[in-house]
Amino acid sequence: MSDEVWADAAEEFEETELAELVWLITTINAWNRVSVASQAWPVNE
Repeated sequence: MSDEVWADAAEEFEETELAELVWLITTINAWNRVSVASQAWPVNE
């Protein structure tokens, strides 16, 4: 992420919200990587 993008985000969110947003993005990314690595596919019932 560039400094410019971070500065733009900092204008919209408080410091705590930015930290939570980064954590959320990191968590979603991790779960996506686990899903791809395990070749998980949605179950159609």
